Amino acid sequence: MKGYLIHRVVPANAGDHMEYVCLVENSRGGGVWEIKRRYSVFADLRDNLDDLFDLPHCHYCKDVATKLRAIPFPQKKFFHTDDIIQQRSVQLQAYTEALLKLAANTFHRNCTLVANHAYTLLQRFLTRGQVRHLNITSKDGREGSIPCLLRELQLAMPETKKGHAKRCALEPILEIAPPIAC
Repeated sequence: MKGYLIHRVVPANAGDHMEYVCLVENSRGGGVWEIKRRYSVFADLRDNLDDLFDLPHCHYCKDVATKLRAIPFPQKKFFHTDDIIQQRSVQLQAYTEALLKLAANTFHRNCTLVANHAYTLLQRFLTRGQVRHLNITSKDGREGSIPCLLRELQLAMPETKKGHAKRCALEPILEIAPPIAC
């Protein structure tokens, strides 16, 4: 799925179970949101995709099925230590990123099974129950906007003598720079 990025997957204790908070961005649409998923929801997505490609009907989906089964997925554990939970969040992020890369491949999208059904499963997984964000706190504690790839920020220029604003210059956003008010 072109344009979708997974910025991070962070474990969060939700009482009697663990949830994984995923920070997702659609760089084409400019949206940034957060979704919370249990391990079982990730496993359901994997199982649904496996079932979908259980009997491939063309060489496109046969290739997808082979690549899907090659993507590592964390095993279910009954006892959770902090190390296991942290390792699982890294593995779930890598799994989701690999799915996005596979779904974005235009070669595979020639198959209607991939283009319609697999794409819809993945999109539903990434967007259902989303909480939109404007500002995100980075790992080092700084708060600011997460820039979309190739997005540029308009900086306001001083007004002219007649009270009209001059045209705005465009400059790239630096990830470490604080948000700039226009």
